[in-house]
Amino acid sequence: MNDDAYGKLPFEEAIEFFRKKLNISTRHWNDIWKEAHNKAFMIAGAQKADLLMDFRTAVEKAVTDGATLYQFQKDFDAIVKNHGWDYHGSRNWRSRIIYETNVRQAYNAGRERQMADP
Repeated sequence: MNDDAYGKLPFEEAIEFFRKKLNISTRHWNDIWKEAHNKAFMIAGAQKADLLMDFRTAVEKAVTDGATLYQFQKDFDAIVKNHGWDYHGSRNWRSRIIYETNVRQAYNAGRERQMADP
């Protein structure tokens, strides 16, 4: 049995979860709290709507197409340069936090939905 295509299947429940989120501009990571993260897409310190939308597009590519952290970091660098965004922390740390938090949250929400409604 060839399982090569299995890992390339879209994870519809995770994609749907991510796409339902609303963009929310924030200053700090704790401006959105607890369960509100299930409904909000935010990047701490990304207050401009176009900056947040560019990050959302890059994260959605990771969720829908399975973009790697390395691919996301290329998008991250382009977004930061394009908007002149001044963020806190190192580039590797910040890009990894944004990528892993959002991709894992979408994946976990998708798995939870699958387990609740097999």
